[in-house]
Amino acid sequence: MKAQELETYKKSLQQQREQLVEQVNENTRQTFGFDQDDKQDPVDVAVNDREQTIMLSITETERDLLGQMDEALQRIEAGTYGVCQNCGKDIVAARLEAVPYAGFCMPCQQKLESGELDEEM
Repeated sequence: MKAQELETYKKSLQQQREQLVEQVNENTRQTFGFDQDDKQDPVDVAVNDREQTIMLSITETERDLLGQMDEALQRIEAGTYGVCQNCGKDIVAARLEAVPYAGFCMPCQQKLESGELDEEM
């Protein structure tokens, strides 16, 4: 992969990462900012608890995505970005444009998702 292409992916990842960090921070503020007033009726408390659970789940997913982005940035620095972590083949540009933090080519990603490939390689 050319240096200019790597730099483009790096900038894109850094920008997406920044936006996601802001989103995680906002979701965290919202999650723990719900009004837990003793004067709420039981239905309001249940709705707030449900919303809090959903926000925590979303935040966890976002944190996982941040980890994937950080790993992709590390692969850029290591010179292994754009190479499948399983088979060693190049990841096609269209996949990297769609999912810039991708660590696997499509066939290996499909194997991973179907359980045929161990994620902790």
